Amino acid sequence: WYRGAGVAWLIGALLLFAVIPFTLVAIMPVNHQLLAPERDPASADTEPLLRRWATLHAVRTALGGIAFLLFLLGAS
Repeated sequence: WYRGAGVAWLIGALLLFAVIPFTLVAIMPVNHQLLAPERDPASADTEPLLRRWATLHAVRTALGGIAFLLFLLGAS
């Protein structure tokens, strides 16, 4: 972007870098809850946590996918 590649590259880079803080802020706390040594895998709150983790992971995947598409758009 800085060297004239276009705004698609800037937005793609921002989305791609946004994955890191999103992982640290949103996904890691859920990971810590799921991997806690005292957690009973059969407890009632395990399934909702797994569903939340899956949703958050889908968001992270979508951010990377959109960034990829923007890079392809910017390369053409």
